[in-house]
Amino acid sequence: MEDNKYYTPTIDEFHVGFEYEAFINNSWQSKVMNDYEDIIYFLFDMNAKTWLSINEGIVRVKYLDKEDIESLGFDCTSDDQYYLIDNYTLLIDNDYFLQILKDDFEEDIYLFQGTIKNKSELKVLLKQLGIEYGRGN
Repeated sequence: MEDNKYYTPTIDEFHVGFEYEAFINNSWQSKVMNDYEDIIYFLFDMNAKTWLSINEGIVRVKYLDKEDIESLGFDCTSDDQYYLIDNYTLLIDNDYFLQILKDDFEEDIYLFQGTIKNKSELKVLLKQLGIEYGRGN
């Protein structure tokens, strides 16, 4: 995965459960969009501080990494690209291209192939696929 650990999100990435960091009082602080009120407040303020914050790099999101994947309950295998939970395998490459397979005894079934940039996106995807996670966050 990339050397740069963070990227600047686009406004359409924000949703309930979205994890990001904001530069407040000279330090980076972890934030989560906890409910729709958070989103409404954030978007309402978009014409002022929010738009400037995103464009000036005052809001950032951590790229998906090993720590994030393991915090959701996946176990890392011999290298940092293969993760297991129950009968599911998650494969990720250096460009955040992710594949999720289900071991169906006779064959592996691909449930997803695509780019996932951050932990929040992965949580949404796992929920959509009906994959239970959460030994961590």
